[in-house]
Amino acid sequence: PALVLEESESRLSIALAASHSAMWEWDLQTGSISNSPEAADVLGQRDFADSIDEFFARVHPEDADQVRALALSSIASGETYKAEYRVVKDDGEVSWLRSTARTFYSDDRKPLRMVGTTSDITQEREAQRLLRDATRHAKEQEAELASLLAHLNAAQSQAKLGSWNWTPGESRVWWSEELYRIFEKDRASFSPTTKECGQLFHPDDSPQWLKKIERSLRDGGVVESVLRHVRVDGEIRYCRMRGEPQLEEGGQNVRFLGTVQDVTELARAELEADSLRSQLVQAQKLESLGQLTGG
Repeated sequence: PALVLEESESRLSIALAASHSAMWEWDLQTGSISNSPEAADVLGQRDFADSIDEFFARVHPEDADQVRALALSSIASGETYKAEYRVVKDDGEVSWLRSTARTFYSDDRKPLRMVGTTSDITQEREAQRLLRDATRHAKEQEAELASLLAHLNAAQSQAKLGSWNWTPGESRVWWSEELYRIFEKDRASFSPTTKECGQLFHPDDSPQWLKKIERSLRDGGVVESVLRHVRVDGEIRYCRMRGEPQLEEGGQNVRFLGTVQDVTELARAELEADSLRSQLVQAQKLESLGQLTGG
């Protein structure tokens, strides 16, 4: 039996050391505390606390009252004692501990002792803090991105200019919000593809634009053109298209970025100006012809 007990205690000691934990027992009649040998490493205190008052004196001042209240509540209710708190080590560093314990009573329900374990969870708490910081930072970045996108959408709407992004070899084309407004498409029901984008423009314009994109993908460089967009009601709108391939270091195409701007009013004004110039030239020809014939 003695050998079995010794082996059991040895296995327990190994398990406690591996988990950076220690066992302790609090005599609720005398107030004294006894600790397993692992407590020195777990608590970071070579001079063990012999009484409960000494123990609470070593708990971080901001946690001591709560730890004491949890212990007394557990003793009174019979529920498992669980607490996470900080202690100050001999070297001045602060570590986080987690204690779990059970209270034992006499036959007449008089509390006799509390037996439990304490583990060092400093690294666990640090990992939790880093995760919280990373999550908060991600949320801040997400909020900042949302704000930037809102400003971008507002600016693009005011300028009637939208942006698009296409990866060569894929059919899906990414659109900014303004493009859905320019082409009168519902984001929820319309998913732009290269085929559908080509069908948005006048059949005489699309082939030339596609050839320009192919040449740009092959040779590089910016491509620009004004294409006619035929709306569902038959109205013709003019769109200034611009695109440029983005390349890797090795020269391989990664994606094609571009913009679309509704320049209908400008295009119509230019067409009207061209018409007026033609009329003026015709009038000048007729005037010259009249002068010649009137001799």
